[in-house]
Amino acid sequence: MWPRRFLRTDRIAARDLAVSMGCSAAAALGLALVTILLARVIAAAFIDHRDLAALRGTFFAIAAIILVRTALLSVREPFAQRASNRYRAALRPRLLTALAQRATRADHPSSAASLALAGPGLDALDEYVTQFLPALALAAIVPVIVVALIAILDPWTTLVLAVAGPLLITLLAVIGRRTRDLAAARFRELSWLGALYADLLSGLATLKSFGREHDALDTIERTSAEFGRSSMAVLRTAFQTSLVIEWAATASTALVAVEVSFRLVDHRIPFSTALAVLMLTPEFFAPLRTLAGAYHAGQTGTAALASIDEVLDGERPSDSPTSSTATSSTAAGGPITMALGAERSPSTPPSIRFADVSFHHTDRSGPTLVGLSFDIAAGETVALDAPSGSGKSTAVSLLLGFERPDEGSVLIDGVDLTELDPGQWRSRVAWVPQHPTILAGTIADNIALGRPGATRSAIISAARHAALDDVITALPAGYDTQVGEGGAILSGGQRQRLALARALLRESPVMILDEFTAGLDPVTEQRLLATMAPILRDRTVLLITHRPTVLALADRVVTLAASAPEPR
Repeated sequence: MWPRRFLRTDRIAARDLAVSMGCSAAAALGLALVTILLARVIAAAFIDHRDLAALRGTFFAIAAIILVRTALLSVREPFAQRASNRYRAALRPRLLTALAQRATRADHPSSAASLALAGPGLDALDEYVTQFLPALALAAIVPVIVVALIAILDPWTTLVLAVAGPLLITLLAVIGRRTRDLAAARFRELSWLGALYADLLSGLATLKSFGREHDALDTIERTSAEFGRSSMAVLRTAFQTSLVIEWAATASTALVAVEVSFRLVDHRIPFSTALAVLMLTPEFFAPLRTLAGAYHAGQTGTAALASIDEVLDGERPSDSPTSSTATSSTAAGGPITMALGAERSPSTPPSIRFADVSFHHTDRSGPTLVGLSFDIAAGETVALDAPSGSGKSTAVSLLLGFERPDEGSVLIDGVDLTELDPGQWRSRVAWVPQHPTILAGTIADNIALGRPGATRSAIISAARHAALDDVITALPAGYDTQVGEGGAILSGGQRQRLALARALLRESPVMILDEFTAGLDPVTEQRLLATMAPILRDRTVLLITHRPTVLALADRVVTLAASAPEPR
């Protein structure tokens, strides 16, 4: 239950959390000492009839301990909160990076599910760190301290606590297991509901056109009600946990009171000791009560942490700036930057080879690629011609390093792609996907996305080569025209050409063009192809298309079938 891996995420945060727990434990010890001293003062004043002036030293000691305890309690929460903030700040960029990596896969989660994990999921760790973990630590430390003090004062009472303590922990574990399962299911439902609502909203126009918008409302109403019921089930179980702990703690305290009272009546235990034991016994159960109250936050945080760990476990080491591949060395002892040889410049078009590559998506029963083998010579344009679903997009993901082959290798100038630094490799690749991403901002900003700081003249030149300049200049603000997220004001063909201009602006030696003429009319397509033909001659190009006019740009065409490809 103790999340060692999570706590090692940030050493300063771990130190702050340890300080917070230490302050809480010291404050609990202070309260126990005050209880013992107060019991002795009461016995001395009312049973032994001692003068209060003679007890002045004890009063000063009690006051000093109370002041120290107050100071400890005042700094406990700020240290815990600072630890929580640091942990979440350390996890958030790693989580977003891992989610971004998964977004390039065919089996990636929905954006709504990713947002639920990066937002409410990560925020659930706040109460987990500030409430549950300190309560869990105190539940393990404070009862031991109290039992040790009671054992010194009255060993017989220790026997009662030795039975009651494990019994309470067992009850908490049994009921808590149910809470954990419900909390994990509720967290999954939250991510699923977010994805459902996002899908319904994005497809609302289509639903209305088919007269199905009322079905969507019924679905939202039904699923919201189910989520509400699951939330109440979690809270109901959490309240049951607190009720059971409160009942058991009260019964155990009453049992201690009864056995101490019998011995006090028989004069087998001093009044001061009996009073101290009775006052200390509730402090034995107090941390367990606190833990029961924080158990709901703990199980919610545990479910969120499990989902976060699942995402981070899938984070590819090669994409991490601290990964071994980024700092590995060649046989000569030098770092592998691009491993292309000293004579090769980053601007030199490399050769590419798919050597018997097979890849299976985790959410599909059959393989996506089996034994894919073909070569692209340096400066050559090769086209992949294949039906939908045959693995073209997967081949692109493998070439970009978003995925790793299950079998075989993707070689760049004879070097396995997995041995190259992914960031440096992608800096040499210009990719035009079939469905390009257009961000909210100006057209110029979107074209310059892959080359920040590009001059306006370079941006205009790239747009002209992409046959987009005339479209942009016709807009009221030209290149400073604001486009919504997804390129709301642009047509599909215009978005495709904007992505092409973005790729051309990079001036990369490798280009991957995935249906880059989709949505274009024949006249515009011919004009674009005439512009692109001389540009592709100086690059290593992978074309993915079905159109015969685009296939004419290729030096070779590779037909991708269900089995190995057949060049022609």
